[in-house]
Amino acid sequence: MSRRVSTRDVLVNNAGVYPRRSFLEMTEEEWSGILDVNLNGAYRCTRLAAPPMVARRSGKIIFISSVTFHWGLQRLTHYVASKGGLIGFTRSLARELGPHNVHVNCITPGAIETEAEVRTVTPEEAWEWVRLQSLERRIKPLDIARVCVFLATEWSDGLTGQTINVDGGWVMH
Repeated sequence: MSRRVSTRDVLVNNAGVYPRRSFLEMTEEEWSGILDVNLNGAYRCTRLAAPPMVARRSGKIIFISSVTFHWGLQRLTHYVASKGGLIGFTRSLARELGPHNVHVNCITPGAIETEAEVRTVTPEEAWEWVRLQSLERRIKPLDIARVCVFLATEWSDGLTGQTINVDGGWVMH
């Protein structure tokens, strides 16, 4: 009989800020601020959630990174570095917590159509990204949520240390 995963067994690290700034104009304070939210925030949450998961020998940890890690985009060096750190965090933590039956995986979303997007990109820029995808449609928050549900349940019990692109076929590996 399979054991259903309860909400207490799941952590989704989904924090992310991405102000655009040229690397040469970026201050050390801006660099540190992005890493503090995007990478250190995930560390802090995981540090709190992992010990009880290990003690129960059950858990799912999901990091939300970004497909930009695979591309490297200008004016997002701090963001890309922080999201790449999450991929490394996923892989190392999966090896460390796997013997305790704690699964650690990562999702790398592409350009998601959100309310916040309008503050950082023009509609033309957003549709430029769609043209780079294999699926010619915007990625919606629900697309990411569905993969989170998959990773949070017993359906993904054979996976750990994996990075899943949800980007409409923009990056393939």
